[in-house]
Amino acid sequence: MEWEKLPNGKWRPKKHFKKTADGKYEWDDPRYMKIRDEKMKKIVLFCEYCRDYYTLLEPCVHHLPDNYRNQKIKEEAYKQLRYKQIRNQEID
Repeated sequence: MEWEKLPNGKWRPKKHFKKTADGKYEWDDPRYMKIRDEKMKKIVLFCEYCRDYYTLLEPCVHHLPDNYRNQKIKEEAYKQLRYKQIRNQEID
């Protein structure tokens, strides 16, 4: 049995990835993740708000999933947008 050392100093058995009986990869297999990312990169959608195209792998700010990390990204983007709007009003 092979072991791998974790960042916290503990050891665990090394995981060997295999195809399942139906010929598919497990969800945590690096090959599955690569295939998933390639498929998500091919799907191109149009954002009506931005008037621009985006992929499912790299969505625009308006189409990010709801989680803490993306919430921070959204807040920063909207903060910059508000700053630009205020700046434009001052110039006019």
